[in-house]
Amino acid sequence: MTTNPVTLSQSSAEVRPIARPAGRLDTPRIALLVLLGAILLGGASLLYLNLAATVATSSTRLQELSKERRMLEWQRTEKAGDLARLANPQRLEQRANELGYRAPRAFTYVTVSPEVAAALDHRLLATPPAESGATETPGGWTNLQQQFQRWLAR
Repeated sequence: MTTNPVTLSQSSAEVRPIARPAGRLDTPRIALLVLLGAILLGGASLLYLNLAATVATSSTRLQELSKERRMLEWQRTEKAGDLARLANPQRLEQRANELGYRAPRAFTYVTVSPEVAAALDHRLLATPPAESGATETPGGWTNLQQQFQRWLAR
């Protein structure tokens, strides 16, 4: 198969673009697609690394909390044993005798009428009278002392 060269005449100086076959991409589009793919792959990689770091951190925190839980359970068991030992009736009686307490010989029951009980409740619930002479600003030292004294008087 031989090819014959095509001769152009000098009069046709017009430049014609080269026709590309249909469906073929040009170089800028290929570069854009490659760049877009690289960005997506990089984003997915960063997301994976972030998730892996979060899982590792959560796992470490879970182990620390598990250790703390075991320690607290151990302390609770120890305190429950201490409470059982301290609440032993024989031990309580022995300690009361050491402190000088004795069992009562006789009991005296006091009955209070409903009117007296209501008066006592009303008196306990009543607010204490305001002290006069305090000209300091609210929240000052004198006000704090007065509140503490009222609290102690209850």
